[in-house]
Amino acid sequence: MAELAYVVDSTADLPETLKACTDLRVVPLRINWGDRTYRDRVDITTVDFYRQLRSSSSLPTTSAPPPGDFEQVYEDLLREHSGIVSIHLPNALSGTYSAAVAAANHVGPERIRVVEGGHCSLGLGWLAERAVEVGTTSGDLSDAANAAADLVPRVRLLAALDTLEFLQRGGRIGRVAALAGALLNVKPLLQISDGQVLPLERVRSRGGALRRIRELTVKLGAMERVAVLHGDAPDAAETLSKELAGDFPSIQIERGEISPVVGVHGGPGIIAVTCILAAS
Repeated sequence: MAELAYVVDSTADLPETLKACTDLRVVPLRINWGDRTYRDRVDITTVDFYRQLRSSSSLPTTSAPPPGDFEQVYEDLLREHSGIVSIHLPNALSGTYSAAVAAANHVGPERIRVVEGGHCSLGLGWLAERAVEVGTTSGDLSDAANAAADLVPRVRLLAALDTLEFLQRGGRIGRVAALAGALLNVKPLLQISDGQVLPLERVRSRGGALRRIRELTVKLGAMERVAVLHGDAPDAAETLSKELAGDFPSIQIERGEISPVVGVHGGPGIIAVTCILAAS
């Protein structure tokens, strides 16, 4: 039997080391927009999504992949692999993890380990990378899954939204909070840590939000990895990357684009820093 296989969902940005990995599959979430349904990053590109989002009068919604999508991928992979590590968005953010667990229980729970990743974007990709590293070395399903799970508490994501509009339109915050934000031109700062989305601060300007994200990142302390992510904001991402490179001169600042599914809720112009804290 061949080595282990790995599965992530489409909210994961993959590091360069995994982009050519033939033992890894991506299961797309869904974007429901008017009378059309798109598979995230399959039927609609990131560029086309943000262009349409800026001009559309309607707001798309998102949904988890049905368990059948996972079942098909699991069955295909288990024909040639000894086991599967499947790493996904946490339950607090999506039904994706639950769909993966249901599919694993139906197909072969003894050969599939589903990990609640606690993160999205490149943070989720880093968890998959760690699982692949350990799985390639040991060949043991539990070792690979535990390596990803053990990394979750050290991953952080700090995000600055350009507007509260999309959180409000998607029902994620109350109308009063959205109105106050619009009147004050507030740029909300959020943190994702171990599956929880936590409000941090509200900053009055775009430049102030970027400066504050940088300051909060530096305050987290010693880092193993740092990346800048964006949703249709490449210039701001480039500026922040250069600044963080000065703050962390021994670390290569990685880059990633925030997927359309995440962009539905964060809106265009979102900037984020994700990192792995140094092991204590």
